[in-house]
Amino acid sequence: MHVTDRNQFGLIAFQELADEKALEKICEELNTPSLPCTKKWSGRGGKWKFVVSEATGRMYQSNEYNGFLYDVSQGITLNHSALLEKPDNSPKPFTRAPFIGTFKMKKFDCIVVSVHMKATGLANEDLNRLQEEIDQVPQLIKALEQQYPGKYKKREKMWQSKLISQRNTKGRRYYYVRDFNLDPQKEDFDVMRKKGFENCVPVGEYTNISNNNLKGSQTYDHIWITSSTKKTFSGYSGVVREGLTSPLIPKGWGWGGVVSDHCPVWTELYTGKDFDTADLTITPDAIKFTLDG
Repeated sequence: MHVTDRNQFGLIAFQELADEKALEKICEELNTPSLPCTKKWSGRGGKWKFVVSEATGRMYQSNEYNGFLYDVSQGITLNHSALLEKPDNSPKPFTRAPFIGTFKMKKFDCIVVSVHMKATGLANEDLNRLQEEIDQVPQLIKALEQQYPGKYKKREKMWQSKLISQRNTKGRRYYYVRDFNLDPQKEDFDVMRKKGFENCVPVGEYTNISNNNLKGSQTYDHIWITSSTKKTFSGYSGVVREGLTSPLIPKGWGWGGVVSDHCPVWTELYTGKDFDTADLTITPDAIKFTLDG
């Protein structure tokens, strides 16, 4: 929460929520600080709302959920959110169902796709499953194109797996995204590049973190946007590595461990103008994201 408040973020996408009530508690604490530490924060505050998905899949011994947290005081509203549904009588295309949200940010509207792909495993035992999920990305894009025929390629799209955030600085917006569990330069992501997507995270910047290596060693977290979205891209992006430890998290036999093994990643987009006339304000009952078999 301190990272959110200090950087004046506006839109955050969460993954690997083990409790569907967790995001609600974070939202309440941001709006009405009750803990001594949050009361001391000198950030902007804001007026926060949230949405949590149904279970996207399993995480250890519990369900995993995705969610979006957004600041309406920055002119951000949620139009609709939904999980990608699998085809009838077919295996799941993704271990964890992608979570899709459509947002209005001042004059700019966008589609945010939160994709948490399968980790390769300690001995790469799940590498084939990860490749299968990457190969499904074109079908996922097709599913969105079917919902917004003739419009989807004009929309802002961000592909992510753990966290997206946005902050307001002089009328601009920042987005933070992470975790595809594989380096974006790998040929596995050629399917994304062929569709016109580009990863905004600077090449060579590590996005993982651990108690033993705070500088990181891998780039598993990406922000993919379409070529048309470059009109709104400021050229600035990066990785947040500060403020990611907590005195309440174990670190070996002591305390002060990292809150996650992934760092938030961000990119900056302008939201003062929309570049098409498409309307993403679709009533929830009128939209259903389903992957073709």
